[in-house]
Amino acid sequence: MAREKEMQEFTRSFFRGRPDLSTLTHSIVRRRYLAHSGRDHLEPEEKQALKRLVEEELLKMQVCRAGAWAAGGGGGACCRGGGA
Repeated sequence: MAREKEMQEFTRSFFRGRPDLSTLTHSIVRRRYLAHSGRDHLEPEEKQALKRLVEEELLKMQVCRAGAWAAGGGGGACCRGGGA
């Protein structure tokens, strides 16, 4: 559970302030997490958990941006990690 919490905090900070997500892959995020955590591999269940957390963050960002654009704001604080 503690490791998943660490992964969650990493993914939130990793996506904060990243406007161009088109260049990111699960593999890139996983390698950056491994470098961040000082590890050389993830167990299969950790790999799945990180993948799920990345997908959740991307969905949050997509919903936030869609709402901000619909409201005419062009991107709100939640898209930069300020909420949602």
